[in-house]
Amino acid sequence: MVQCPKCGSENVTVQMVTTGMKTKNYSNGIGAKAHNAGRSMLAVGTLGMSNLFIRKRRGEEETKIGSKTVFICQNCGFSGGKWLFNGSAFKSASSSSGEELNFSSNDPTTRKAVEICIKKKKFSTALLQTYLGRGHNYVTSLGTWLADIGVIEPPNNSNKPRNVLINSLEEFDQLANKK
Repeated sequence: MVQCPKCGSENVTVQMVTTGMKTKNYSNGIGAKAHNAGRSMLAVGTLGMSNLFIRKRRGEEETKIGSKTVFICQNCGFSGGKWLFNGSAFKSASSSSGEELNFSSNDPTTRKAVEICIKKKKFSTALLQTYLGRGHNYVTSLGTWLADIGVIEPPNNSNKPRNVLINSLEEFDQLANKK
């Protein structure tokens, strides 16, 4: 099992993250150069009409994508550093510890999430995972809670971001303290 070095939780997911992309262009080669030269001469003789039928040859491209494995704690959001291994198997995200996440309007992470949602005028789990540095389970649970109290639209069974129904943190405080 993998344990988080910060909080000791075994609720850890493994993700592949893109580290970079590099595109390499290969030249046309001698055959393509001869083809293009012949094409040019034919175009002069036909007043450019042959260019409608014979295409210019271009080189090829190859794109390499770099990636690395990243461990993310779903409880505290810790990522990076040295991880503790108690065996060779990893605990999957679906077999979480089952602990209930409790949200409040006073929690700084919750307030930051609501500020981001108000600023962007949408609730997106991928966006909040990036801005908050928290795991998918945390952000989806936060979305469920925000929908329950009326801050964002209820789930619409699509992958599109949900609209935010409030315009300020004061409205959020009123809704959160009402329920």
